[in-house]
Amino acid sequence: MPRTSSRKRNNHRNAIATALRLPTDSNLSANAPEFIPLSQHNIVNNDNIANQRDNSAIQPMALDGCSSEPNSSGNDNNSEATKSICSLPNANANKGQRDLLINLLNTSKVDCVICYELTKNVEPIWNCRNCFQIMHLKCVMVWFIKSHRHASWRCPACQNEVFGKPNYLCFCGSLPNPFANNVDTPHSCGQVCGLQKKNAYEEYDDCHHKCTLLCHPGPCPRCVVQVLRKCGCGKTQSYAQCGQSSPILCKNKCFKTLKCNNHVCQKQCHSDECGPCDKHCQQVCYCGQSQRQVRCTQENALVVYYNCEKLCNKKLVCGNHSCQKSCHSGECEPCIALDIKYCPCGKRTLTQDELANRTLCTLPIPTCDEICGKPLECGPPESPHICEKKCHEGPCARCELKTKYVCKCGNKSKEIKCNSVTNELTCKRKCNKTMSCGKHRCIVMCCNAPSHECNRFCNGLLNCRQHRCDRICHPGSCAVCVEASFEDLYCRCGNSSIAPPVRCGTRRPLCILPCSREHECDHPATHICHDEEECPPCIYLTEKLCYGGHELRFAIPCHIKNVSCGMPCGYPLPCKRHTCVKPCHPLPCNTGPCNLPCELLKPDCGHPCSKPCHDGPCPQRACKTMVNVSCICGNLTEARLCSDTKVIEYRLNLKTQSMSLLDNIIDSPPTIKSYKILECTTECAKLERNRRIALALQIRNPDLSPNVTPRYSDFMKEFAKKDPPFCNYVHEKLAELVTNAKQSKQNSRSHSFEVMKYEKRKLVHEYCEHFGCESVAYDAEPHRNVVAVALKEKSWLPNYSVVEVLQRENGCPRVNPFASIKNRNTIILNKKL
Repeated sequence: MPRTSSRKRNNHRNAIATALRLPTDSNLSANAPEFIPLSQHNIVNNDNIANQRDNSAIQPMALDGCSSEPNSSGNDNNSEATKSICSLPNANANKGQRDLLINLLNTSKVDCVICYELTKNVEPIWNCRNCFQIMHLKCVMVWFIKSHRHASWRCPACQNEVFGKPNYLCFCGSLPNPFANNVDTPHSCGQVCGLQKKNAYEEYDDCHHKCTLLCHPGPCPRCVVQVLRKCGCGKTQSYAQCGQSSPILCKNKCFKTLKCNNHVCQKQCHSDECGPCDKHCQQVCYCGQSQRQVRCTQENALVVYYNCEKLCNKKLVCGNHSCQKSCHSGECEPCIALDIKYCPCGKRTLTQDELANRTLCTLPIPTCDEICGKPLECGPPESPHICEKKCHEGPCARCELKTKYVCKCGNKSKEIKCNSVTNELTCKRKCNKTMSCGKHRCIVMCCNAPSHECNRFCNGLLNCRQHRCDRICHPGSCAVCVEASFEDLYCRCGNSSIAPPVRCGTRRPLCILPCSREHECDHPATHICHDEEECPPCIYLTEKLCYGGHELRFAIPCHIKNVSCGMPCGYPLPCKRHTCVKPCHPLPCNTGPCNLPCELLKPDCGHPCSKPCHDGPCPQRACKTMVNVSCICGNLTEARLCSDTKVIEYRLNLKTQSMSLLDNIIDSPPTIKSYKILECTTECAKLERNRRIALALQIRNPDLSPNVTPRYSDFMKEFAKKDPPFCNYVHEKLAELVTNAKQSKQNSRSHSFEVMKYEKRKLVHEYCEHFGCESVAYDAEPHRNVVAVALKEKSWLPNYSVVEVLQRENGCPRVNPFASIKNRNTIILNKKL
């Protein structure tokens, strides 16, 4: 039909379709009921046809969550079609793929599935005839160049195999490079489609009706022409739709001749094949020893006898021997024992007299005097052993010689008597050769196979991580998983989706909305929609009591159910004397028998019992508590057992004195901090003398004993080993500072050290502690320095510097510490005078 002749009709059709056009949707669906124009002014509602199409077994790509059939399509955009659409109860839900594609093309809203850009009406396109997706021709050409192999390539959307180079054709394929206008559907030729309609009933191949719609995108409507069709058995006829999927059946029996050509089908009328014959026929073997029942087929019905593969065992003509051939047809051969012309070894021809005398097959065969000489089965292949006996009937005796046998793989050889060999010689060496797959090794013992083919299944995980490779074990990596889903892949909350087809193993789309699942707590979700089965723990900060209820803990994440404060549990134990000492934990304590030391005080010394917790009174045992003992002046101290004799005596004397002073009995033992039971030594006298000298000189140094050495830290000692001059410099500056503070009328004096690094500043800070001075660091790095402050009443001079302590520890000659102290004190006294 010329384009000019149909322009008026198209204008009228488009005007009505535009007025009643359904809302445009970006998703495509193919499950809408079809519109079948029966005449120009007669319209029929197709609800029944849509219901019949619901049971179709073929379901192509589903878009927007709707399943569709490959042959179903939407309603036409004619004026007549609008009446059929309006008659549907829910037209928006049943839009056809064809109508939606036409609406999208008219509004230029079709997306290319390759570049995801809109296709313009003036741009060349390519239309897949399987999934009916519309793409840019330039995008498909790039896809074709990169993916075609030999003569075929695959559609980017549905992976359907396509042959030939992609071209710009109209939807029906009759016009190349169609031009765009404002009347017809974009990219169409405006002519009648004329493509073969497809039927839902795939086995029906007698449809020759063509599509009568104008050139259109999407699938053609299903053929609904009423034709005269026979029932399954062919005995009756009735009218039905050309593409009707349900077969036509009658209630008669089939009675079709089965494939065996001997029996007929006894089933009720059916549309599929009658199937094989279920009856059996009997066959007898040639030798008559066995029989069998076989299924009645066209081949078996023509066979009466068969070969049972057993020995024939029929009596020969001689009447003495049986046929030694396997079951065979025809007559058995004559007895070969009468047709012998040579002696058993074959070296001498029998004479005429010998042949005449041997009239029966049971008579012995005349022999000669020669050695048999028949080759035996043993020995090397190039020179096998021979029979050494004289000419004889029957098989040769077993060989008594030895033969060198080699195992199958050729790894080992061994000489064995020929009469002791029963089977092939094999060794116990594994083959261990790499098999054809390159992954496994042959584990067969004594293998002599020329090639090692791996027969295992690969069973490796494919790239989707869901399916396994079902190929025979092969070299290299497994093939890509070809499984695909034709349903939308949604995120967990359903907000984001990926349009089909979706390759197997594709992760759910990324969604930036908050997680919408139900959570254990009522706090707002702080994580986005995710694909994992379990949500991340809630990190909302809350207040929770600890296990034992000791305190309320703050800033505890919500997902932490129980909290320990770290304090002792404090729960009473079964002994009712102690409490649980474990860190705060959930109840019960589960401590078992109490093993804590008994805290009951002994009546004589007042120390706790310290035995494991027990019932009843404490056992009478000597107290093993260590107590401090000293001399009267307190200079000498040491630790002794509470059960020591002198300690007990001192305690009893003290108790007696207390009783005499108070004139009553004291129930509780007196508290004794130190037992003064040691005798003073000359060292005590020296300390007393030094104390008096310090009082006389007004020096507030608590200890001037020459035996008291300052306890410098390991850091100061290590630093003194590396830099002794600096340590002496600091010691002199601090000693001078303390001396000036003692001489000054002010309460304190200060000294500012120069700028120095961290380690030196740390040495100055620790050195100030040994002089009783205060130290403070000022300014920022790298201009930080230390200021030392000496208080007149609190500072003192140590007996030894850190360098002198190191010298003493290393065995250097002892230095009299009183020499420097005496000089300093003399200077102080002279200045005071």
